[in-house]
Amino acid sequence: MFLAACTLVLACGVARAAQDVTDSVAITMTTPVLSATANVSDSVVTITNTSSFPIAAPFTLTVKNLSTPGVAVAWHTGLDAAENALVAVPLPLGLLAPGAAVSVTVRFANQRRQPFTYELAAAGTPLPDESTVALTVTVRTYSGDPAQPLGALAGSGVGIVVDGAVRAVTDASSQATVRVPVTQQWIAARRAPTGVGLAHLVLTPDLPNAADIVLTDDGEVFGDATLRFDQVLHSTLQRNPAALTGHLTKPDGSPIRLTDLAGVEFRDAFESTLYDMTEWFTVDPDGTIRCVQPAALNNTTAGTQAILVTGLDAAGTPYRVRMTAHLASGMPLVSSLARPPSEPGMDLGGITVVGRSLLAGAVQSTVTDANGNFTLPLLPSGLVRVTATVERAGRHYSVLALVDPDSSRTAEPLQLRGTAELHAALPATPADPADRRVDVEAESVDAGTTVRTAALAVPRGTAAVTLAYEATRLYGGQPPNDTYFVRVYDGHSGKVLFTEARRNGQPRAVDTQWGRDNRTGTIEHELDVAAATADADGELILEVGETTASYNMSGYAASLAASLRLDRGMIIDGLVLPQDPQIVDNDLRRYSMPDDGATNVFHRMAQLDIRKPADAVVTNVQVDTELRDDTLTVLSEAPGQDVELAGDTIRTPLTFKPAPAMVSAQRAAFDSSLVMHYRFVVTAQAADGTVLTAERRAPGKWPLWHAPAGLARYGMREPGGDDWVSDYAYRWLVRNAAQLPPVNDFSGEHGNNLGHATHGRGGEFTLYHFYTFSGANPDSGLSNYRRLVARIKELPLQASTDPATKATGQAAAAEVKAWVLASRAGIDKVAAIAGVREVNYIRGGPDAAGISGGDWGRRLLMTGRVTVNGSNFDLAVGNWDNQRYWPRVGQYHHLQVRLSGE
Repeated sequence: MFLAACTLVLACGVARAAQDVTDSVAITMTTPVLSATANVSDSVVTITNTSSFPIAAPFTLTVKNLSTPGVAVAWHTGLDAAENALVAVPLPLGLLAPGAAVSVTVRFANQRRQPFTYELAAAGTPLPDESTVALTVTVRTYSGDPAQPLGALAGSGVGIVVDGAVRAVTDASSQATVRVPVTQQWIAARRAPTGVGLAHLVLTPDLPNAADIVLTDDGEVFGDATLRFDQVLHSTLQRNPAALTGHLTKPDGSPIRLTDLAGVEFRDAFESTLYDMTEWFTVDPDGTIRCVQPAALNNTTAGTQAILVTGLDAAGTPYRVRMTAHLASGMPLVSSLARPPSEPGMDLGGITVVGRSLLAGAVQSTVTDANGNFTLPLLPSGLVRVTATVERAGRHYSVLALVDPDSSRTAEPLQLRGTAELHAALPATPADPADRRVDVEAESVDAGTTVRTAALAVPRGTAAVTLAYEATRLYGGQPPNDTYFVRVYDGHSGKVLFTEARRNGQPRAVDTQWGRDNRTGTIEHELDVAAATADADGELILEVGETTASYNMSGYAASLAASLRLDRGMIIDGLVLPQDPQIVDNDLRRYSMPDDGATNVFHRMAQLDIRKPADAVVTNVQVDTELRDDTLTVLSEAPGQDVELAGDTIRTPLTFKPAPAMVSAQRAAFDSSLVMHYRFVVTAQAADGTVLTAERRAPGKWPLWHAPAGLARYGMREPGGDDWVSDYAYRWLVRNAAQLPPVNDFSGEHGNNLGHATHGRGGEFTLYHFYTFSGANPDSGLSNYRRLVARIKELPLQASTDPATKATGQAAAAEVKAWVLASRAGIDKVAAIAGVREVNYIRGGPDAAGISGGDWGRRLLMTGRVTVNGSNFDLAVGNWDNQRYWPRVGQYHHLQVRLSGE
């Protein structure tokens, strides 16, 4: 019986992940050079496209096979399934043409200052002619008529964005041509500082393809930049650092010097501001962003998971750049390995020990000294999974431990275990060779760890077995910080074949493993045991464990059930959600649920690669959404037009193509404290008539609904809709819509980027100004802002001796004063509504030459005073403040409301 390899990929937009292009490029790297002033090494990597086709962004390098323990990539953008670091590589205009080359510096944390080598793999999007089309894009301005939105030609200099990267710039005819995959569904345009647009694509191979994009003026377009803080290594911010220095760089690596540092914020996992640290930072002449009082950071960074920097350069280009930065534990983890009782004379020196933060995913490694002692450098605060594996005389010895460095500086010695120790922990009844399946369950109620094991006899010649497990947590109130783990060993050699260790205590909002019922659903993996059974019968040992914290709550229980089976049948193995750059700020976990009878415009596709007998034929694929206690079927059909089958790979919509029913009932019953599941069921029939099924649940998703009807709106409506909101926001709007001025954008479909960097979760929206200036367009917030600036610049006319000129200045002062008072009153009104977290509005803005200070808007609003051409003006409105008002770069042409339920 032959079974095909598989993964499951949830893609969005174009339903594809970046492909391995290592064989299509030549990669060279310089020998890592140690810094003279810090424990870091830099290596310059050059990638040359040796293929006959372009390769498009996003482009990443995978750093693997680091030769020296203790060395880790300092600045990475994520980790792959094997815990190798990923490094983003900016491409000029988002493309690496045939024969072209690009270079990037990879920095490594090297605490022991050791020499090392490493290997690289590359991933990007190949654009061969046979699977792509040339697309001619024409950009126009918004006409002001929603029914006929195409306005005048936008002209040159508009960036054309594909998959989050600018791929072309329009010429004088307002056009640009780009090559895109034939499956591409969307393309965007942007022009700083406010111009944004989006088009939906339906492309046809072998024919001319064209698209019009309408550019509106209500977005926030920020300059492309990367933020790096020297003291943040492998996503970890040192606790109480002696210094904190950061740098902004352009995609080509050149430095950016901010002339106006608008904000330095320490943010939590929900992208909420924990600490506004702006007053403690400055910009040096060379562009370095430096904390002037590092002591101010002491004991004020708890909970930090990111640093956000906003500001403007001398040309007025705004920047908003984020860097992941988890707060480090208070001290390194100091521990040792202990010899297994079965090998009291084992050499403990030179064993690699790996620590991974269960909260942040950061990974560090080190090696033991001759006595087995080791120190892991600083990792993010919270639980650390510590593993070590060593082979001695053909036998494998290993240890898995979950340690919290914050609770104890020195961990208890970690005892290595080999086959003797593993067998000693088994139940007294030996494995029955006739058993084709073993089951084991661990449950933890009281403080401590519960471990259960079982053994499965595996006949000679067995190629693979199936592992299945499901974790459950039941609790009253917030769950404690407990964990579970699953391990599978070769019972004859002691080799570890599988390891998984997770926190039970992660909230659903930041952990995708938990469903609304506090279960993970059954997770299956196929384990390769061919080598272990090539010459003789084998044995597998299954070990599961649950650990409950000492501060256990009454009524709390957690369990983990697992099994190993020889009967493999059909399974869906693995679930991966790749990043789609066009969807922002929501971890790709939001899915738009269309109204009754409607369908989605932009589709997200699931790719299922199944393991099944070679003679089995797939007969049906069913995709369901599960909300609360109800199930809504996305589709259920045989492979065909909507369900694509190629070999053992299935591509099926995850969003609605057929018209759904009862969405409104689902919305009415949904509870925002719960989450949504997707469930995939694949049915196949073997040659002997046997029906096979494989099921996989994708938990931890959240629906977006269309906003309630009847809201006052302004601006242009976007493809796919711009009124998608969370359940919390929907109910908030039902209660409070009458208190709001006209609204423009909420979230795009599935959180699609409509030109607002933080609108991906359905809990933020933009409002028109609370005061409309004479001559302003009530359908354009930018028009009203321009009138504000013009009126402020007319304030000096009050000193004129010409009566008409003086009257103009006085009228300007009256309007500016009216704007101040109306804005204060409007912000106070909205901020007082229960559930409002922030009201973001003007700090300063463009085209304000002669008005002093980058934060002139904030000062005018809060004090009623402004300086124009060196003259001070006081509108006599007194001082004002509201704790929920945040002056933000890029929010001068509208207000932005953020709700607290997100």
